[in-house]
Amino acid sequence: MGLFNNTDANEEKIEKIYEKMLAEGEDVIIAYKLVRDLIILTNMRLITIDKQGLTGKKKLIVSYPLFKLCRYQIENSPYFDIDSEVAIWFDGVNEPVKFKLSKGTNVFEFSKHLSTYGLSVH
Repeated sequence: MGLFNNTDANEEKIEKIYEKMLAEGEDVIIAYKLVRDLIILTNMRLITIDKQGLTGKKKLIVSYPLFKLCRYQIENSPYFDIDSEVAIWFDGVNEPVKFKLSKGTNVFEFSKHLSTYGLSVH
């Protein structure tokens, strides 16, 4: 994804908008708005929503089940980098899912949630 200026998204609002996509018992844990795009972490999967085109009405929605989580890395520097770069690898997917979380975002909270829910399904 690799976009800037992310903000924490309201999880309840996100869950209401995308509830038709969520499985029974699936809850939104944390979500980030990345300019036009969205990253949603639920207790079952990571969902990326890439708004395309000039109007953003067309969306590419990709779902990555957490039971396929292989590893992840977070690269941040409190002194030099503006953003933290996140890369997540899933079994069966050639390239990692990549995006940037802007400085000031609690990247360790994201890491904690990803570990908690990613490890619990193995």
